[in-house]
Amino acid sequence: MEEILKYVDLVLYDIKQIDPAKHAQYTGVSNELILENARRISKKGIPMVIRIPVIPGYTDGEESIRGILEFACILKRVAKVDLLPFHRLGEPKYKKLGRNYVFESTQPPTDEHMQKLKRLVASFGLQAKVMSK
Repeated sequence: MEEILKYVDLVLYDIKQIDPAKHAQYTGVSNELILENARRISKKGIPMVIRIPVIPGYTDGEESIRGILEFACILKRVAKVDLLPFHRLGEPKYKKLGRNYVFESTQPPTDEHMQKLKRLVASFGLQAKVMSK
C-alpha cells in the first residue's frame, strides 16, 4: 500500500461497520486492518472519500453511522462522505454462481432514511452525498 500511495491523489475508502464484533459477524473478518489502513492513509495527508454502504438491518442504524463519522472526524483530509444505499443488482450474480444471497428479503433504504443519514453526516461538519440506487 505504501508504494501505491505515492501515486494517489484521492482515496475512496469503504467502511461498512465500525463495531469490530458486528463487522466480524457480517463480513467474517475483523475491521482492525481496515481502520488501521485508513489511519495510515490519513497520516500521508491524501484526501479521502469515506463510503458507507447503507444496508437495512445491518449498517443503516444511526449508532453505526455515527461511529463511522466519529472515526472519519479524526482522519485528516476527509473530502466527503458518500452514503451508498443498498440495491439488489448483485442478486443475479449470486444465483448464477449458485451461492446463497443473504440479502434476499432485504429492501433498499427509503429516500427519507437516506436524507436523515445525510443530515447526520452534515451535523458532523462533513460534506455528504447520497449516491444513486
